[in-house]
Amino acid sequence: MSEGADTRTDILPLTTNILSQQQRVAQATGDLTILLTSIAIAAKWISNVVRKADLLKVLGVDSGTNVHGEAQQKLDVLSNQTMINMLRRSAKTAIMVSEENEEAIFMDGENLGSYCVVLHPLEGSSNIDCGVSIGTIFGIYKLDNEDYPKVSDVLRPGTAMVAAGHLMYGSSTVLVLTIDGKGRYYFILYLGDWESGIGFTWVSQFHFPFGLAEAFWFLLISHDPKTPARHTPHQTSSFFASSCCAWRSSDVFLQRILSLLAGSKALLPSVSVAVSMKVST
Repeated sequence: MSEGADTRTDILPLTTNILSQQQRVAQATGDLTILLTSIAIAAKWISNVVRKADLLKVLGVDSGTNVHGEAQQKLDVLSNQTMINMLRRSAKTAIMVSEENEEAIFMDGENLGSYCVVLHPLEGSSNIDCGVSIGTIFGIYKLDNEDYPKVSDVLRPGTAMVAAGHLMYGSSTVLVLTIDGKGRYYFILYLGDWESGIGFTWVSQFHFPFGLAEAFWFLLISHDPKTPARHTPHQTSSFFASSCCAWRSSDVFLQRILSLLAGSKALLPSVSVAVSMKVST
């Protein structure tokens, strides 16, 4: 019998995968595991809101601008605030740098941790009404000196990251993750019976659904995926390429992923796996 989504017996959730890698590092404290789990939970919430953006009335431009002077979308603000809250509450982050904030965010008190997180909470949100994939990009550094976190802790090349990944929210939600550059792990978010069998209990001002972490599973699909030798090309008209928002978003998204991961050759092959698109004109 072939194994479908609901009949697989080799299930390996994201948290189990991270914990198994943690056990192979003698000096591991579990802090990175908690941090990555917090990012994954925030991503689950973002994925849910993206799928229902029009129903939840969160499409359109907000009143602010990001560090590049671009108008922020409502989804940008929601995604950014969700990431900030989850990272702060994890108590494992010292510094967070987001494209949506002009200044770095320094944690303090009981929320102070030993990692720096750089991220773009939601790339391409202005094009969500075009039906194209949008995503989250993140990288994690370890503080040089845990007693004195400083901006220079994040001004380092991609090779200094202890973990990095990107998510894409589209017909399915995909996470590609690497820890210490040792392999690439490709996960897909499995919704199970959430839509049909579990209702929402809204809590907090950000409408965070109770049980979200348990109801949505990131399941491992592939370890060390490789770009296929032959691609199925995605066709687009060169006449519309300069104005088509879907084309422009995909192109910019790829460029920023490559820019973020620059200098870490081990990470680059995972990019085209998640996007799985070759554009020909």
